[in-house]
Parts: sequence; structure tokens; C-alpha cells
Amino acid sequence: MISIRCRRPARHVLVPVIKDPRWPPAAERVDRRRTKGCSMRRIFQLLTPAALVVTAGCDNTTKPSGATTVPVHTAPPISDWEPNARLLEQLGPAADVDAYQLRPPQGYSFVTSPAIAPGAKAFAWIGTRRNDRTVPMLFIGVVSPPAEEANITVEQYLEKRLESVKSGRTSWMQTKPERGRVNGLTFVRSRWSGTDTETQWNKHGIMYATRDGSTFIHLHIQDSEPHHEETLRLAEAAVLTFKRK
Repeated sequence: MISIRCRRPARHVLVPVIKDPRWPPAAERVDRRRTKGCSMRRIFQLLTPAALVVTAGCDNTTKPSGATTVPVHTAPPISDWEPNARLLEQLGPAADVDAYQLRPPQGYSFVTSPAIAPGAKAFAWIGTRRNDRTVPMLFIGVVSPPAEEANITVEQYLEKRLESVKSGRTSWMQTKPERGRVNGLTFVRSRWSGTDTETQWNKHGIMYATRDGSTFIHLHIQDSEPHHEETLRLAEAAVLTFKRK
């Protein structure tokens, strides 16, 4: 006898769902996770290098795609430039420079300098002439610029003055202008070097420039190799004594 077993079809039992008030529906739980505080995804975005703005609290607003944040740049603080205290005893008494004063190095002689341009006053001191015919120099120009140059920046004024020096030099090199304060006046300065086209002497110099009201002022020191290092240190100490009367 052959027995035949009939397999009953599987039953689908419906289990009643008992709602627990402590557990909201899944969709609601997901929504709460997305909106409760700042989402984890947003927190990680804030920690990436691309995040340029520090957010305070929770910001659920969405920025337009491609929106960029412009960083705010603050100007670096201006340093006070002061002369080397050990060199002050090598400077002479204060000399008048129009409405200003300066202490030139001891042993330097004042020389009459021709006017460099209309509306300009020139003052110059030179050191003792050496056996090789080189001589250190300190020059000051006080300029009331023409109307077309009244609104140029101090950096532009410095560059114009350096161009006149550069025109008589080869192998020219100059440093990037830097800003500092000398006795309440804000200056820019640049160091340069080059070979004199007439004498073939290798020269070095430093030029300072400032603006006081409508007046531009530049102070220029220079000397030739191999004497320049010592004399420029002393002459720069003299420049750093420049002040209003």
C-alpha cells in the first residue's frame, strides 16, 4: 500500500502590532534623527577643510549649490622700527630737514643738493671720501607731488624713486617693500643692489618712503662694496631717528 501525504500550504499568520508610546513609528524616528540638533553628516562636513565658516547653534538652511564664502583678510600689524641703541652714540646732533629732524652719522658733511623736481626739496649728507674714491651717502627728498600724482600710494611713490636709481645700474636686485612705523610715521622700505654703469662699482642701498598729509618723503642711503655693510647699518640708524619737529 502506498501512502500519500499531502503537504499543507503554509499559513501566513498575522501578528498584531502593539504600539508602544515610547517608540514612535520608524519613519518618525528617522525624521527625528535627521532633525534633532545638527545631523552627524553636517558635523563631519564642518570638520573638513572645505568648511570656511564656523556655525553657531544649528542651521538647517541649505545654501545654493556652488555658493562660495569669501574669507576676510586682516592687515598684518605694523611694527615699530627703532635704531640700534648701540649705534646712537655714533650719530651727530639733530639737523633740520624742512618740518622734520634727523640725526646724521658723525663725520658726515651736509652738502647743498640741487632741486630734484618742481615742488621738491633735497637734503644730503656724505661721509669721508676713501682712497678708492668711494663715499657713503644719505639723501632726503621732501616732495609736494603734482596733481596727477596726488593720489598714488606710498608703495607706488617708493617704486618711482627706485626706478630712477635703477636706471643707472645693471644686475639690479631689490627686495619686496615692507611696512613699519618710525616715530609715528608709517614707512615702506626696500633694499637694493646693483652695479654702477659709470664706475662699475657694486653698490648697495636702502630706501624709505612715507606720506605725511599731502607731502611725500623718501630717505635714501647707499655705499659701495666692500664698505657697505658697516656704513649702511650706521646710516639706517640715522634714518630711524627721522621725526616731525
